[in-house]
Amino acid sequence: MATAAEHRTQYPIELVWEEPSQGVYARASMYDEVLEQVKLHPGTWARIRVMSTTGAYGTRKRLAEQLKDDEAWQVKVGLVENQEERAIYVRYRTADQLSESAGGD
Repeated sequence: MATAAEHRTQYPIELVWEEPSQGVYARASMYDEVLEQVKLHPGTWARIRVMSTTGAYGTRKRLAEQLKDDEAWQVKVGLVENQEERAIYVRYRTADQLSESAGGD
């Protein structure tokens, strides 16, 4: 079994501005710094981490729980192109963007 340091090396936290495609246990607070960066680019999807399928869905659940009091946040899991792994995608929306998408984003 991999150590925590090996796990972080294998699945580093990264910030990549891209839409999620169709189709590692950690505290959600470890993403606070990256989320602050995402908040500076409202409306833009960012891939923040690539990981195993199970890890990605567990992380999405923890992030969604952490962000549940602010409807401006969206958290999704998407398949990484040309890989079998999944990625965590997040975006922050302004009040104007929220009202625009109320019709069905």
